[in-house]
Parts: sequence; C-alpha cells; structure tokens
Amino acid sequence: MNDLQPLVIKLNVAKSKQLNESFISTFGSVVKFLLGYMFGDAKAPVSVKEENNAPLSDLRLKIIGSPSQVDSFVKALTLEKNYMQTYMELGLQDPETLDARHALNRAVEEFEKETEIRWPFQN
Repeated sequence: MNDLQPLVIKLNVAKSKQLNESFISTFGSVVKFLLGYMFGDAKAPVSVKEENNAPLSDLRLKIIGSPSQVDSFVKALTLEKNYMQTYMELGLQDPETLDARHALNRAVEEFEKETEIRWPFQN
C-alpha cells in the first residue's frame, strides 16, 4: 500500500540517553499534527502501543512507550485539546477555562515526570 517508513516517537528516549534537539523538534511537530487532526474531521494515521506488545499495523506515525508513558501522553494531548476548545468557546477568564488549564498543567507535569520530555506548548 505505502512504502513510506513510519515515524516512530519513543517516549522512553530520555532514559536511553538519546534525547536531543532533533527529537524535541520532531516531537513538537507530531503533537501539533495530532492536535490539528483532533480539531478536524480527518482521521490521523496513528498507532499507540506499549513496549513488548504485538507488532504494530502499517501506519505512518507510531507512539511507543511504557503503559504509564503512553497514558500520560494521551491524557496530556486530550487535555490540551480540551483547554483549547474551552478557551475558544468561553474565553480566557471563564472559570471552566481556568479549570481546564489547571487540569492540563497537572497532566503535563505527569507527562514530563514519566518521560523526562518537555511538553512542547506553554500554557
């Protein structure tokens, strides 16, 4: 179907001492890409898997890590979208927006603790 190799994002890259500027740039682009798909109607060609599981299907983007790393990534990404939606619908000063921001900040802290990767957006 497609001869392109998938882009693999390994959430355990910091533990393997391979965290560098190239990875951080790619990671930021991937998160931006995913958020774009989350706000649109198209389906993102993404697969998320935990290490040591069955082989992944043939997709262009793969997110790999431990169960807690994958969970923290999904939660932070989901709450990033929620915060953006709430901000756009209700404005910055609405209590619901502030609650969404605080939830996102907690999720980002957990992601950064789990992966030692800095979340690419400042809130």
